[in-house]
Amino acid sequence: MSKVDKTIWGRKLQLKVIYDCFEDEEIAPSQEKALSSFLGDCPEVELSLASLKNYCEKHSAGKIKADDIDNVYKYVVPRSIFVMRKPKGAVALLCDFKFDIEHGIAIVFKDGRLESITTQNAVM
Repeated sequence: MSKVDKTIWGRKLQLKVIYDCFEDEEIAPSQEKALSSFLGDCPEVELSLASLKNYCEKHSAGKIKADDIDNVYKYVVPRSIFVMRKPKGAVALLCDFKFDIEHGIAIVFKDGRLESITTQNAVM
């Protein structure tokens, strides 16, 4: 397992990289390409912040409003990058989530675009 540096929502982080592969399976070229794309110039990561704030509001049981979130890191902390096997070109940013400690959040990007925000269980 390797680690990479990536600036996310204005903060430089060191994240673990996890590939969706079986033990005896090699990393697919499509997975390498997806990670490279995600680590490169991917403005959708920064643009995902508004959608993430809305997700936080929806899943906070009324405790916070999206417009009141000035520091998303109070609620969401990225921990690793999960490079998915399928669909090709998909990468999930796996995060701890204050309002769902057990399941966390997976912010899924496909081909450089925000695809969905869901629980980690949904992508792993």
